[in-house]
Parts: sequence; structure tokens; C-alpha cells
Amino acid sequence: MRRAALGCLAAAAALAPAKRDWRCAFDAAFAGDFDNYAQVAAERARGVAAADRAGHEHVHCCLRPLRAAEAAPLAGAAARVVLACYYLDGAPENVFRLRCYAFDDERRMALLRPPRAALAAAHAACADLPARGAAACAAALAATGRWEPLGGCDVAWRPVDGGFDGAMADPGGCVVLSQRDGTTRVRVKDALALRDDVLEVDDRGYALDGTLLYGSPDGGPYRLARVQGTRDQGGGGDP
Repeated sequence: MRRAALGCLAAAAALAPAKRDWRCAFDAAFAGDFDNYAQVAAERARGVAAADRAGHEHVHCCLRPLRAAEAAPLAGAAARVVLACYYLDGAPENVFRLRCYAFDDERRMALLRPPRAALAAAHAACADLPARGAAACAAALAATGRWEPLGGCDVAWRPVDGGFDGAMADPGGCVVLSQRDGTTRVRVKDALALRDDVLEVDDRGYALDGTLLYGSPDGGPYRLARVQGTRDQGGGGDP
């Protein structure tokens, strides 16, 4: 058992998954902290800013696997559940997206989000998740009730040379209700890539008439480098 565990860790570190052990390597890699400070700083140096609709916002993604007892009140039974907290501008309290990613044995990823009525409480519970850890947030999150599945938004992960790619089952995306007002319908299109040192997220939301609501229109995916907590962001804050 110990030898198998060490082999899995070695595969994850190398991010060169073999067919029989890629899920183990993926699980080890799909955890930790990712931040696109360097991408945003380079854009600002060229005079490009997110406010101009040509650049990227400064985003930090914190991925924390949940134990089965912690995950069950939110997502029910799943082979693996990862809590994902996204915040802006190097400020852990500035949460703008919170998800549970529930995986089956083939690493198909279902997306769940907090109930709209409990959204503020859920965001508050996960403020500063990098420092506090998932266990410290679990009780407060459980009080928000069962999270809402985003039907049709599943992402299937697969091994590729150098890492893993994630693609939505439907290339046309999925349609969800905005949590901002509870009535606006948004078409979501996601494509993801996980490599040794970076998580790429091409995440875009469109009105049903095709108008881009969020995401970079032509600057490519958000490139979030793997970092240690919040310390490797070039000082944090706004580039």
C-alpha cells in the first residue's frame, strides 16, 4: 500500500499520467492555490486592463478536497468532492465564485453552487480559505443546505501530454440562472487545462443573444500559476 501511494505521488509530481494511474495523479494535482498575478501584471505593463474588456481580472483560485463527511451536506455522495473558492485582487475576503466540484470514478466533474438565499453566508464562510483550510469552513457551509447542481455544465477531464484537459460535455455550453438577480439566463462555456505549474481557465458567460457578459473577449484563458497560499502573488493586491 505504501509503495502504491508513493508511486501515485511520483506520477502526480511529474504530471505524466499513465493510463492506469492518471486519476490518482489528477487528484493530487487538482488541489492547492492558483493565481494569475503575473498574467495581469504583464498586461498592465502593456497598457491592457480588464476594464478595457481586453485584459483579465486578477483572480485567485483555491482548491481544497473535502472529506466525505464535510462534502455530504453540500453535494451528497461522490467519489471525490473539491471545494473551489475564487476571489479577486489578492483579497481572500473578496469572493466572487464558490463551487463544489463533485467527481465520479472517471473524473467527470459535476458543478454545484450555494443556494442563492445562502450565497452571502457561504461566501463569508470561505473568506480566507487559503489560510483557514476547508475543515474550518465546513460547519458554516453545512448550514447553507444542499447546494444547487448546475445541470448540463459537467466537465469531463482526460489525460494529455504534460497534464490534463477538461471539456464540457456539450460544446455549446450550458444555460444557468444568474445568481446575481435569479432571473437572467446565462450561457456558460468553459474549457480548462491543468499542467504542472498552471491552471488555464477559459471561462465565458453570454447572454442568450450572444453578448459577452464576462470573460476575456480575445485575450485567451486566465493563466493561474500554482502558488503557495497567497504568498507568491508578487505582493498581492492590484498589479
